[in-house]
Amino acid sequence: PNPRTLVYLGTELLALNRPAEGVEWLHRYLDVGEWDEELCQSAHKLSLGYRMLADKEPEQRDHLDNAEEAARLAIQYRPDWPEGYLDLAEIAMRRSQPAQALRLIDQARQKPVPQTLLIINPRDYDLHPLLLESAALTQLGRAKEAYDATLKALEMAPRDDIQIQALGLGDAVKA
Repeated sequence: PNPRTLVYLGTELLALNRPAEGVEWLHRYLDVGEWDEELCQSAHKLSLGYRMLADKEPEQRDHLDNAEEAARLAIQYRPDWPEGYLDLAEIAMRRSQPAQALRLIDQARQKPVPQTLLIINPRDYDLHPLLLESAALTQLGRAKEAYDATLKALEMAPRDDIQIQALGLGDAVKA
């Protein structure tokens, strides 16, 4: 099939919560893809797929290592894009390394929002790093800074139920 079909299949399988199949298609794309922007985005999605697998199969320790390898591949393809750095920050959080996560979030913030023909979500570059920062600051016991970051996040997306759930605030915030 056309290389883009491979990446689309992988992406859709991740969206259907079928990460084992999704990572297979994304790997197939990475073997034949040529466009550095799409290669970066695919490596980013591959990292996400492996993190999804880590959630489903926590006993399989290599999923986070594979997610890290994919994140580094995203950086290799486009070191000027934030995706790989944010992937590494998420992995650092899962490994209980919040200080490392904060450093990676700072690196990601130094990168501009990609100017690309690919479909991107602008919230991946402002809201998502803020949520990660809040979680990292919380783990470090820096409650005031975490609270401030959380309030900024809620100002960006006050009615976004998904983000409210991600913040762990649930029905208390909605009311």
